[in-house]
Amino acid sequence: VSTQSTGYLQRNLERGYSRHDLGITFLKEKRLEVRRRVEGVQSMINGMITDFMEYFYQPVSHRIVNFISPNCSDNEGEEAGGGPDLKKPRNDVPGYSDDD
Repeated sequence: VSTQSTGYLQRNLERGYSRHDLGITFLKEKRLEVRRRVEGVQSMINGMITDFMEYFYQPVSHRIVNFISPNCSDNEGEEAGGGPDLKKPRNDVPGYSDDD
């Protein structure tokens, strides 16, 4: 019952009713205000975390899948796997050659 009355009080305070109209004490009004602000901050942080995870997780997971199964590539024109070709000789490195 107290959760329902808390919701009722919260909604009516947001609509502009005074604490005197609702018959609540000053401290009860401030508790409800703090709870509303904390919920707003939590909602904002959850949104930021969700945005962060969507931005970074999807590209990283795509790269991991390409690394694990290099034969499955969605990128046309690129080598499967997207990594260096390890079968070619590394002639670009000084002192390295396959002629030994």
